[in-house]
Amino acid sequence: MKKQKLTGLCKTRWVERHTCYETFYEMYTLICECLEAILAPMIILEMYTSWQGVWDAESRTQAQELLSSLVFFQTITALLIAKNCLESVRLIATKLQKRDLDIFQAYQMIDV
Repeated sequence: MKKQKLTGLCKTRWVERHTCYETFYEMYTLICECLEAILAPMIILEMYTSWQGVWDAESRTQAQELLSSLVFFQTITALLIAKNCLESVRLIATKLQKRDLDIFQAYQMIDV
């Protein structure tokens, strides 16, 4: 895997949002494993490392909430549908986001 870190969601640049979403999609299983490791560090982490850290109750509660929402059927379905829908928009978003793009050119690109 090329990516090792989740990127922040940019409020203004749509192309960065696509990149952020793709990164999350690629790292989905690792994120779930990480949350499982927070919930049961002795079971999960002995497969990867000898780290025997202890998480506080609030962190474990938040990890449980996040994990249960991520593995929910509707969440996974929405994730796949959004990925497929956004893929078709990414090319035009990349082109429309250029600084030197004329407004007339932008309208023509959308029509095409």
